Amino acid sequence: MKQTIFSISMLCFLLGSCKNDKPIAEVTKPQPKVAKENPNPPQIQNDIHEYIPEGFEIQYECDGDLNQDGLKDYAYVLRNIEDDTMARKTLVFFGDKEKGRQLFQQSELVFPVEYSDEGYKIYDSETISIEENQLMMELSGLGPSGTTTIIFQFENGGLFLKSMESFHAGAGGQTIASYEVMTGKIEMTQVNTMKEDMPSETEVKNFAPLKLAFEKVNPMELFDQQILKFGF
Repeated sequence: MKQTIFSISMLCFLLGSCKNDKPIAEVTKPQPKVAKENPNPPQIQNDIHEYIPEGFEIQYECDGDLNQDGLKDYAYVLRNIEDDTMARKTLVFFGDKEKGRQLFQQSELVFPVEYSDEGYKIYDSETISIEENQLMMELSGLGPSGTTTIIFQFENGGLFLKSMESFHAGAGGQTIASYEVMTGKIEMTQVNTMKEDMPSETEVKNFAPLKLAFEKVNPMELFDQQILKFGF
C-alpha cells in the first residue's frame, strides 16, 4: 500500500515538473525572402527604329559630341524607300545616361531631295558629320549641282544655321560663294579660267543677321534667295 502511494506521489511530481518547465531556447521560424526593388533599374537604350516612319530607311548616320556634354550624340538621314524624289528626314539625338539617346530635333527641310522630278540624281556624293559643336552636311555633284557645305551650330540649347559655302564650275569660269548666316556677310568670288593666270574678283555684301533654327529653315532655298539679292 505504501509503495502504491509513493508511486502515485512521484508520478504527480514528475507531471508537475514537466508542466512548469520552460523551453531552453525559442525556435525562430524562417521568414520568406522578399525581393528588394532596385532603386536604379537598368535602362534600355532607345531603338532608333522607333523613330523611323513606315516606308523610310536610314540612308546616312554619324555620331559625335554635338552639345559638348561628354556623351555621344547621333544624326540620321532617312529616305523614302518607294519614292526617291520625296523629302528626306533628318533626326538629331542627344546621348542620355539613363535613356541611351533622346530625340532633340528633326526636319524635312535641311537635307535636299536625292533625285529630281525628272529622275536625275542631284549629288554624286553626300555626307553628314558631327565635328565638335557643329553638324555638317557636304553635297557634291557634277555640272550645275556643284559643291555645297551646310553647317549648323549648337549654342544656348539650340541648333542654328551657321553658314553655307558653294563652289560651281562652268565653261570659262568658277564661282565661290560663302554666306555667314549669323552675321549676314556674303562673299562672292568669280574666277576667269579662260585666262592663263586665272584672275579672280571678290565682292562682299552684308545683309541682316539671321538666327534660324534647325527644324524651321530650308538652307538651300535660303542660299538661293540671298544670292539673288546679292545680284549674281
